[in-house]
Amino acid sequence: MRATWIIARRELFSFFVSPIAYVVLTTWMLINGFSFYMLVSWYAANASTGGSDTPLAHFFGQTILFYLPALFFGPLLTMRLMAEERSKGTIEPLLTSPAPDAAIVFGKYLAGLLIWCSMWLPTLLFVFITSQFGSVDLGAVAASYVGVLNIGVYYIAIGLLMSTVSKNQLVAAMLSFMVLGMLFLVGMLRFVVADGGEIFEYVSIWDHMGTASKGVIDTRSLVYGISIAGMALFLTARAVARLRSGGQRGEMTHNLLGSVLMLVIVCMLNYLAYRHYARVDWTESQRYSLSERTEQVLQELDEPIDVHLFLSPSEQSFEDVVELLRSYRAESTQVTINEVDPHRDPSGYRMLLERYGVRAATLSSGEQVTDIAAVVAAGEQSWRITRDDLVSYDYGSEPDAMPQVSVQAERAFTGAIVEATTGEPTRLCVTEGHGEWSLGSEPGRSLRSLEDELQRDNVEMQSFRTLGAASVPEGCDAVLVVGPSNAFSEAEADVLSAYLREGGKLFVAIDPILDGSRIRPSGLEEVVRLAGIRIEPSLVLEGSAELRVAGSPSPVGPYAVINYGEHPTTARLAPASPTVLIEARGLSLLSDGGATAVASASPESFGRREGLVPEMPAEATGLDDRGPIVIAAAGELAPGEANRADDSVGRAFVIGDSDFLQAELLANPALVNFQLMNAAIGWLSDRDALIAIAPRNESAAAIMMSEEDVEAVALRVIVLIPLAFLVLGLAIGRTRRS
Repeated sequence: MRATWIIARRELFSFFVSPIAYVVLTTWMLINGFSFYMLVSWYAANASTGGSDTPLAHFFGQTILFYLPALFFGPLLTMRLMAEERSKGTIEPLLTSPAPDAAIVFGKYLAGLLIWCSMWLPTLLFVFITSQFGSVDLGAVAASYVGVLNIGVYYIAIGLLMSTVSKNQLVAAMLSFMVLGMLFLVGMLRFVVADGGEIFEYVSIWDHMGTASKGVIDTRSLVYGISIAGMALFLTARAVARLRSGGQRGEMTHNLLGSVLMLVIVCMLNYLAYRHYARVDWTESQRYSLSERTEQVLQELDEPIDVHLFLSPSEQSFEDVVELLRSYRAESTQVTINEVDPHRDPSGYRMLLERYGVRAATLSSGEQVTDIAAVVAAGEQSWRITRDDLVSYDYGSEPDAMPQVSVQAERAFTGAIVEATTGEPTRLCVTEGHGEWSLGSEPGRSLRSLEDELQRDNVEMQSFRTLGAASVPEGCDAVLVVGPSNAFSEAEADVLSAYLREGGKLFVAIDPILDGSRIRPSGLEEVVRLAGIRIEPSLVLEGSAELRVAGSPSPVGPYAVINYGEHPTTARLAPASPTVLIEARGLSLLSDGGATAVASASPESFGRREGLVPEMPAEATGLDDRGPIVIAAAGELAPGEANRADDSVGRAFVIGDSDFLQAELLANPALVNFQLMNAAIGWLSDRDALIAIAPRNESAAAIMMSEEDVEAVALRVIVLIPLAFLVLGLAIGRTRRS
């Protein structure tokens, strides 16, 4: 180890005291500064979608301006490491020293790798400059530098090998450039060759850096870089040993066999990495991380899923969608991604459109276009995803406000997979005839928004009139009673009770309907008692002003509920995530039942049973129920209450408010109203995968710069930074001469 560091230190000193090194660094920063300036200029004139669509993300590997300088400057750094020693004759003292072959190789390699890192270190100034004009995702920046280091790991190793086998520095540089250029071009074949694209994608440096620049660390890229470096360093060590021995008899055969064995090991290692890999999302918003619900859906897949992506690479959302789908593929080997580029493969594009019955418009140029962004297929079943399903924009009411981007791609793709694989949909029967919320599209008490959201999870809803019905219709996986304004009759309640005893599932959203100064009975009290839940004749008042929405002075609501019990319906809710309710009715749990409090108001809440007038004081009296008041509860029928001999157990989920299903509350990503409702349906219907995925909101403007700002950036990155390195080099040269 000591010998390795001595050799590395010698190389570093000889490089950084050489004026030519600062000429190289000055040229390097001039080229990269000009590349960064062009990207900043473009983004200053064009709105971006935020996320991975930033100048920094494109600077680190999403344009050819990143790769060409690296291909040229990498060989320039390594050409002198061994070739200069051989040309000047200084290699003899090194080879005759007591330093082992490994110390010589790793000393030279460590020096080259540190010089590579030093070249990229000044680009941190680009990060600082960008942060002055917009938000910078430091996690994505860190992942980008990990990608840069990974490239350097095998670039320097290959350059060192070429320098070892060459006596001339120029020849070493040319050989390095040829090998690195060949690796780059082989990876670029993924954009040309339709078959075997995944293999070319695996070796593509463009994909490696493209993934890292978005903030994702892919173990395949790391294994590829380290294994190529290991192979190159092994060959370098064998070359150094040959120089030391002078080429003894039989050594050539020994080296050849060792090289073949090493190649086999590298191929096996990369094959395993290709088949089994992980992806770590370093972005601050976890943009490419999959939710627990998606992971569960993917882990339960027992048949192949084909995702046909119809987006063109020129579309703004293409890169982010592809990166997200790679996370799906990393989670399950059952998922296959097929990128169908209408420009590169028009015949294949048309064939898939016909296969899945997708309508497309034909332009005057003969090109076909469609609003369908992707088709998810499982055998004969398929589901379409439109562009609006992936991303939506909210421009707000303020004229100067930046548009907000709602990224819904994960929600769309996971819903499509569920739709394509589930087969028979889950059927929910919604009662009517008592003033309940309806399935119609009329404004007000409508379940249309909930119905539209549940369709993505292969859930259907149909109306069910209880009046005169002898039983619940066949095929109902659960019955929903949402906000009745009139009481159920005893006969209707008996139908629901019998349904529960036979293993049925019941969801009840019950509102406090006033009858004078008291709350009117709903007729469902005895039904839900079977599951250990009591519907109280009380109105919940929230005593905590902090939980009232928008500073509402009324304790009746709207207010937020953030206290959840331990239950499958709340297992995946973030701590203290709010559910907003309006005028909720209190619940309680029977002492001899097996029900669980799912959600409760704050300890400052209380339940008022009498004296319900429009202007009620926010302070509890001695006649009120003390908080925290249970607002939502879930329970199963006790064994003695069930009429079935099989394992089917009746379940009930009761919540004391139906207004929490208002469309604007369900659509608000800051609330978990929809997540709670979706999880309740999943628990009732034994579909644990029904856990909602909230969209990720991001600003549509990642950078805000004026023309003066762009000119200031140009002055810094094209003039001042390169000039600083040039002046430093001149100063070091003058010091050495003196």
